Amino acid sequence: MTTESRRPARLRALALAAAGFGLAGAALAQAKWPANLFNPQAKPDDVVLPMPCGGSMAFRRVNVPGADALDDRRVQLGNADQRFAYSENTRSEYVGGGFTDTKQKSQRFYLIGKYEITRLQFDALAGNCPAANDEGRMPKTAVTWAEAVGYAARYSDWLAKNAGAALPAEDGSPGFARLPTEAEWEFAARGGIAVPDAVFEQPAYPMPDGPQRHVWYAGTDSSNNELNAIGLLKPNPLGLHDVLGNAGEFVLDAFRLNKHSRLHGQAGGYTIKGGDFRTALADIRAAARTEYAPVDKSGERRDKATGFRLVVVPASLPSQPRLQAIRGLWTNLAQAAPGSAGQALADPVKEVEALAKAANDPGLKARIEGVGTVIKANIQARNEQRDRSAKSEIRVGAYLARKRSWKTRNQRRRARRTCSRGWSRRRQSSKSFPENDC
Repeated sequence: MTTESRRPARLRALALAAAGFGLAGAALAQAKWPANLFNPQAKPDDVVLPMPCGGSMAFRRVNVPGADALDDRRVQLGNADQRFAYSENTRSEYVGGGFTDTKQKSQRFYLIGKYEITRLQFDALAGNCPAANDEGRMPKTAVTWAEAVGYAARYSDWLAKNAGAALPAEDGSPGFARLPTEAEWEFAARGGIAVPDAVFEQPAYPMPDGPQRHVWYAGTDSSNNELNAIGLLKPNPLGLHDVLGNAGEFVLDAFRLNKHSRLHGQAGGYTIKGGDFRTALADIRAAARTEYAPVDKSGERRDKATGFRLVVVPASLPSQPRLQAIRGLWTNLAQAAPGSAGQALADPVKEVEALAKAANDPGLKARIEGVGTVIKANIQARNEQRDRSAKSEIRVGAYLARKRSWKTRNQRRRARRTCSRGWSRRRQSSKSFPENDC
């Protein structure tokens, strides 16, 4: 009797089962998802990060010009539609890119999901590898805000442990996934710096071939009041799909009302952006923001039309050298513009600092320093507005120059076509004509 035959039958069965499981697990780990399941409209400049179970997730880069770590961009969000002024009245917000472009140091960026998180991607982080099929292309909806946040945390953990080399990093610190802030989401949904300011501030990004090719909205001519798979329609100017319509998207921020172009002090439920497949076309807009209360009288709420997408960002203070650099930048942040002051103490910031040093009363000293903080903020806002206006004028000039160039080329083409038709008609007639008539 051989050693193998003497082994108890139960142990032999367990060994065979373990071997079979190992082979199946290896095959499962090596099987890559077909691209159409996670990136059906691939572009060469997509950023694709790996996932468990042979999966992947596609991201797009959102550029935010910035000279240094404290340089951010003021943007106009919301809209002027008085029907929604209580929630969406125009307001100024700021966005910044956490990652530094290695080739162009003045260019900073963050990554945002090219598509909404799908069922397949959601299940890949749930513990058991799902079957990779077309059903998995549907956006993952009916999730809670807490589940979306937890999903981002699990994905960050998996990336750090299994795909650190694929993650963008800042000062040696790897990036991580989270929900986008409302400002990050709306900046990207409107087209970011890929569109002129005047276009950015429109209700929705340009759709020259019609909204039916870009947005899943309510009605039989679009969504037919049903959720649709990712990536079937055309993207926005940054290459993002389904930012308007299809599934509403959770963002990181709590919902706040609007009070005369600023957000109200009370934070309520969670914020959903973008509208969904139940939204009428007339109400599709980048500024749309809906409050989502996490519970009702029946308990936890889940909505079949609400999902999410992720961003990948670094920490604001990724290293000790960065902290030291930011301290230096902060010290010099609010200096008055060169040439704006006459005598040394005519600089309002220096004047307030001198008064604060001379004050013996601690209460008075604190009040003077408070005034100094306000002055610094106003100077910084003025300098940013001046720089933004200059950049906007340059961009508008470039846009008009391109437009004139297109117009000139079109006029020349029309002239050549007219000339060609004229020659053809005259050749068919018996009349003579000069050779250089055109």
